[in-house]
Amino acid sequence: MSNLNAIETAIGQRLATPAILPIVYPNKAASPAKPYAVLQHVPTMRDSKAISGDGGVIERGYFTITVVAPSNTFSTVANGKADEIAARFPMGFKLAVNGRILTVTKPASPMTPYPDGSDWRQPIRVDYQVTDR
Repeated sequence: MSNLNAIETAIGQRLATPAILPIVYPNKAASPAKPYAVLQHVPTMRDSKAISGDGGVIERGYFTITVVAPSNTFSTVANGKADEIAARFPMGFKLAVNGRILTVTKPASPMTPYPDGSDWRQPIRVDYQVTDR
């Protein structure tokens, strides 16, 4: 079984190398200049692949990577950076996580952008599963 830190580290390293934007990681205070990206991890399931419990563990979840750009400056910067981030996580892409394999299970999907005070936020969703192979 993987641990949450290992999954977050693998995705964070993929996002950061080479850098597209400064990244604000979960539970880490930061105030970089805009534009930047906020990484959020949402684990959704940890289950056995067999009813008997001896078939190995499968883990699923998703990451939301939100591009934060200045408000009232059109959406061009946020959209462009969102496209770059989505391209970094194509469907079927694999990463090693503690001797297991994290696989991106769907195309990375831009979600509905929204204003937030002096920010414009463009989220991208990256779905994954972690298995033994």
